Amino acid sequence: MKPQRLSWLAVASLTALLAACSSGPKRPPGDNEPTLASLRDRTVSVVPDPSDTPRVVAEDQTITAYRQFLAAAPKAPQRPEAMRRLGDLEMDSADRKSADSPSSDVPDYKAAIARYEEALAAYPDDPRNDRVLYQLARAQESSGQLEASLKTLSTLVSKYPGTLHADEAHFRRGEMLFAMRAYK
Repeated sequence: MKPQRLSWLAVASLTALLAACSSGPKRPPGDNEPTLASLRDRTVSVVPDPSDTPRVVAEDQTITAYRQFLAAAPKAPQRPEAMRRLGDLEMDSADRKSADSPSSDVPDYKAAIARYEEALAAYPDDPRNDRVLYQLARAQESSGQLEASLKTLSTLVSKYPGTLHADEAHFRRGEMLFAMRAYK
């Protein structure tokens, strides 16, 4: 091949390649403007997959499942988290019962308090105990144990000064101390 013909062939090939690359992505018919405004008139139908439908499980079933897990797996690494979650479920259950029956009775937070105290005793060095202490203080306060709640909040802010719950804990401590007329 002659050098002149080779360069012409290279230029033609390069031009064809560039033209193919510049054609851009394929657009649906009638979509000449690739802007957000062009999306306004489009409709999309989303058909849910029946196998992806979340199953609704009753709170009592979940509590039972956590209790069974804790009984069956005494050395499982997930145990501290399971205990905390079980305490949260028991607290939510007491909160819901309190909201559903607007009587003057104090809601029963004994199960949640016992679960949080059990978790703290079994795993005193767990790095997530700040959350357990915060929830324990809430349960104690909700059940009318203000002095115990104040003590738990004080433990929380002294042991975990950088916790996400510090501001709320300080506020609640101040509020309780004010209500108890312990101004100093």
